[in-house]
Amino acid sequence: MESIIMSKEKQLQIHTISNLSSGKLSFKEAMNLVGKSERTVRRWLRCYEKEGLSFSQHGNNARKPVNKTSKQSPRCRDRLLT
Repeated sequence: MESIIMSKEKQLQIHTISNLSSGKLSFKEAMNLVGKSERTVRRWLRCYEKEGLSFSQHGNNARKPVNKTSKQSPRCRDRLLT
């Protein structure tokens, strides 16, 4: 079984949306707990009900950014720029 490491913020987000989905919290209570707007909480709830717990994980998670530059030596970089 693979373990998942998440921040306290993500844990609170998942717990809050789970409780909101099960009717244990109102939208106003959920908004106050996570400090987000009603629109964001509604979007999270919609995604939670569609995707399950993976709603909190960003789609680009663990991918290399497409605009990441390589770590070339300064001398090599300067040579390319001149």
